[in-house]
Amino acid sequence: MNHSFIKDTMYIFAIDILVLTLMVFLFGESAKGVSTMFRLGSEGLALETIMQYFFSAAVIAGWKSLFFSGKIFKNMMILWRTIGMLFAIMVSMVCFIAVCGWFPISNVEGWIGFIVSFAICVCVSVGCMILKTHIQSCKYEKLLKKYQRREGAEHDQAERQCDPIGTNS
Repeated sequence: MNHSFIKDTMYIFAIDILVLTLMVFLFGESAKGVSTMFRLGSEGLALETIMQYFFSAAVIAGWKSLFFSGKIFKNMMILWRTIGMLFAIMVSMVCFIAVCGWFPISNVEGWIGFIVSFAICVCVSVGCMILKTHIQSCKYEKLLKKYQRREGAEHDQAERQCDPIGTNS
């Protein structure tokens, strides 16, 4: 098993549990009879719900590993990999909703909440990816300039060493 997969699973799981805990605090009692996630009301999360979210986090991390490993989709643009991964995650979450009974399939408010929360998560993730890319780009730009300065200095020194009579000085 890949270290990145485990790390991604645990990050996703931690965020899931934090969000669920906040939702239990805010809506636990009112959602108690509507969703299996809130069957304990404001008392907390059931072990079954926690495990369901752990497995969903592993599925999401698995999709990320599959789409970005380069083993299957190596010639596909990053944009299309991302779109494919998001589609696979959305289908997987719909399956979790249906199988685990996170909310009734006929509940319009539940689907609106799912779509809104999925969109928010996508926007936050894209924002984080853009920020991370920008930070890395700045870091590599600094390293490139440092390398170019060093190479320029070494090149000048090599020219001076190769000039036996000092005509380049």
